[in-house]
Amino acid sequence: MRRLRQRRVPIAVALATYHDPDGRRPALEGGPMNREIRWRRYDDQVVEVVVDPGDDTIVSAWITRVHA
Repeated sequence: MRRLRQRRVPIAVALATYHDPDGRRPALEGGPMNREIRWRRYDDQVVEVVVDPGDDTIVSAWITRVHA
């Protein structure tokens, strides 16, 4: 399975993922332990946003293509 990462995430998609994610998990890999990743699936893409719960801001966002 090949996964390609897209660098630019439309702001509306990032905000929709932030406010209404399909799931959440702690961001433990190589970053601050207090951040969380919120994700949402759109057909063959998964959008993930890293959120800093301290000030409730989006730190980064990306889209990954997946195959069902």
